[in-house]
Amino acid sequence: MEQHGINRVNINHGASQLAFAFLATAGAFGSSPLWAATAPAAGRLVLARLLGGLTLFAAVVIALLYGRWLKSHPAAYRAWSTYVVLLLAWAGTVLTSWFLNLVFLMPVPTWTRFWHIFRFAFDPTMPAFAVFWLLLIGPVSTAGFIRLSRRRQYWLLGGLSLIVIGLVIQPWLSLNRVILLLPVLLIVLWTVNAVPRTAQTATKTDGTALIGFVTAFALLNGDPQLMTEWWQDGVRALTDLRRSYTSLIRADIMPILVTTVLVWLLAAVITRIFSASGEESGLGRPKQWLQTALAGIVVMLSFYFLQASSSLFNFGQMSGYLSDRPTVGLIALNIVILLLVFLVIVFLINRFWVSLGVYALIAAVACFANFQKSALRDEPVVPLDLQSISILPELINMIGTKLVVAFLIILVAVLAALIAVQWRSRDGRMFHWKARLLIGLVGIVGLAGMVWGMPTVNPGWNGKKRTAFATVVVKAHYLPTQVSSPKWNYQQNGVPAAFTSMIRVKIMNQPADYSADTMREIANRYRQRAKKINAQRQRTLNSQTVIYILSESYADPSRVPGVKLSGVPNPYLRQIKAANTSGVLDSYGYGGGTANIEFETLTGLSMDNFAPAMTVPYVYVVPKASYLPNVISTFRTKNAIHPFTGTTYQRNVAFKKMGFQDFYADSSGTKKITYTQRLDNSSFVSDQSAFMEVLKLLKEKKQPQFIQLSTMQNHLPYPSGTYKTTWPMKTDLTDNAASELQTYTQGLHYTDAALKHLIAQVNRMKRRVTIVFYGDHLPGIYAFKQDNTQKMKQYDNILHQSDYFIYSNFKTAKQNRPVASANMFTPLMLAQTDSQVSPYYALLTQMADSVPAIEHGKYMNEKGEYIASVALSSAQKKLLHDYLLVQYDVTTGKNYLHQEGFYTMPAH
Repeated sequence: MEQHGINRVNINHGASQLAFAFLATAGAFGSSPLWAATAPAAGRLVLARLLGGLTLFAAVVIALLYGRWLKSHPAAYRAWSTYVVLLLAWAGTVLTSWFLNLVFLMPVPTWTRFWHIFRFAFDPTMPAFAVFWLLLIGPVSTAGFIRLSRRRQYWLLGGLSLIVIGLVIQPWLSLNRVILLLPVLLIVLWTVNAVPRTAQTATKTDGTALIGFVTAFALLNGDPQLMTEWWQDGVRALTDLRRSYTSLIRADIMPILVTTVLVWLLAAVITRIFSASGEESGLGRPKQWLQTALAGIVVMLSFYFLQASSSLFNFGQMSGYLSDRPTVGLIALNIVILLLVFLVIVFLINRFWVSLGVYALIAAVACFANFQKSALRDEPVVPLDLQSISILPELINMIGTKLVVAFLIILVAVLAALIAVQWRSRDGRMFHWKARLLIGLVGIVGLAGMVWGMPTVNPGWNGKKRTAFATVVVKAHYLPTQVSSPKWNYQQNGVPAAFTSMIRVKIMNQPADYSADTMREIANRYRQRAKKINAQRQRTLNSQTVIYILSESYADPSRVPGVKLSGVPNPYLRQIKAANTSGVLDSYGYGGGTANIEFETLTGLSMDNFAPAMTVPYVYVVPKASYLPNVISTFRTKNAIHPFTGTTYQRNVAFKKMGFQDFYADSSGTKKITYTQRLDNSSFVSDQSAFMEVLKLLKEKKQPQFIQLSTMQNHLPYPSGTYKTTWPMKTDLTDNAASELQTYTQGLHYTDAALKHLIAQVNRMKRRVTIVFYGDHLPGIYAFKQDNTQKMKQYDNILHQSDYFIYSNFKTAKQNRPVASANMFTPLMLAQTDSQVSPYYALLTQMADSVPAIEHGKYMNEKGEYIASVALSSAQKKLLHDYLLVQYDVTTGKNYLHQEGFYTMPAH
């Protein structure tokens, strides 16, 4: 290598260290601070940390010696300003990380926690500290390396590579341990990524190298799992002679090394793109670096905040999810998806600041929507929600118009500010048409490839259909299997990756044994079962009147641990439950899922059998199905009532397809409801009014009929002042949650009085009337003062149990059914009313006897006890598989059973 060009190398460290400061801060923001000092495991660890702390001062001294006075050294290292910039950038990173941790993560500030946040930045086992150490020691490696001949450079790099390879095969060669393993690997990274080549090539490579280097380290710093495994456990392993290096190298170092290279290549592409745009638009290299770094920061932070929104911005919980398993591959996968979105926006707009602003606004809207839906319904935004734009008015009403308007004003203000920055910066277009077309092609084709190549969330993914890309994604720890809900999918796989995997929605996965012959056997089996049941029953369903009442969010709060009510808010409901078939509903949802539970009740189908990506049957299943079994098909007169907008989850379309003659709603139904009174300051129609609407239909239509009512009175939100009085109680909940619960419980008390009046009116009727009353789910308002995350997991089963009862105004035998899931209500109602069944309901009757509750991947026996799938008997497994085949046949398959008359009910 020629020596005469070395002194002319002058890297602009101001811009590069500014980029490093921001990227490292972004990484530090995602990491969990050390609230308590880690007790050293051995004296060697104490010594290692002590020496690590002294490394800072040694690095400064050596850097000054080499940088200031070595003539054959790059000019930038011979300037005092370089070291001042390094120290200022590091101090800024520490202070920014300190501030962010203080604002977002620290629950109760104490001096001890302040100290540990500060110590966190200077702990030699932390990656941010190591990056600073490498930046300071850079003059040593740079000067030493560039003074070597090219042959000796190759020998040095080859020798270090052989050391790494030797460490990998060390167990088979019985080599001694190399205590300086991590420093060697770090020096290799620094040498490859950050050493200027020559005066002629440095200006083209230094930006790519440095940006890639600090981006990789920022990502590593942002992953608590890597921070623990690579740095803290790595240092412990180096100082603990009892541990073998085999697991450290194979499980930790090699995957991280490979991922670092991949991230570096990604960063190199980004940097080169912006370098090209800078050359075309006349930007200087420092400004190119600044824009590149800023784009990287925004993309990475958008992933972080999207992920946090799925955990309701519970940063501790999010870190817990990320640390459950290695996630660096998933982080890279999710960031690539977001980067492709950004490239598409750049292609469309071709102005840096406006493109960045539009991307940031889209990310902000996605975070806001995902947070609000997760908080209100305990489920994230999914692709199908984009097809359900009709529910937007309902969501705005739930969130609050003021909050939505304020959020929109902020978005518009930010976008206007960025447009102003674009105009004042005088920066022109980023690319000419050829480069712009290439960027668009990369973004669009890349996103399309992600959508079509990503393995769809599928419990049966281990089957035959595997693509090379899907296999690589799964190797990166993306989990397409054993996913019980979109919420779990988002938290484990990352919001961008999970959302992408759910775009191609699959209703159900075909069972391996599905065929015409198999379905014919099932039809014959349950046809015989129906004959045996019907021989012991006297009535037909269509000779009676049946009312299904979905009572919005109705669930007795006294079952929730830590809630002690003053008195009983629902005495009549408890009286009715004690004297009739009743128990708890094992609900599919918590805080949401009303339409899905309603669908289960009407059809007898289970959400548990659908693919997890299929979250709204009313939107995706009902419109496409040629036939769906449902309890209403037996009746000649059948109507639905919902005292709200009829377009919510496309009920108006679904109900028409399912056979309802009229849909009474406050708006967008076939007919408008008559009774619309509200209680005090409530925004929703009262249950008293909704029940009056039912009684009105019963008086108008004397013939047997079916009525479906979904109420609204107890729907969230529950702000103070909704009612003139609230229900007193003592709780372990947060103040806000306790206030909401008091309002909610007062609403239950009003429902109890309305329910008493309804049943009193039904009892006066001389025709046979049966009421199936159930709460669809608990309100999503429970938040405990202490250990909330742990308690929510501990009480998960209880938080999915609402109330139900089946009441008839004529003499019936009480069924002992302490637990049921929504798809079992119709066979329970048929049993209570002594009504004959179809082969389909013969299957569901046997299901209700054997496995009465199946929801969210859990099973409950007839005693209300949760049982594991492995504990199911062979008979129960056979029954569940028959049920799965029936549901696949009617929703996705060829409808063999419909042709066999499987769903035809005996009629009067």
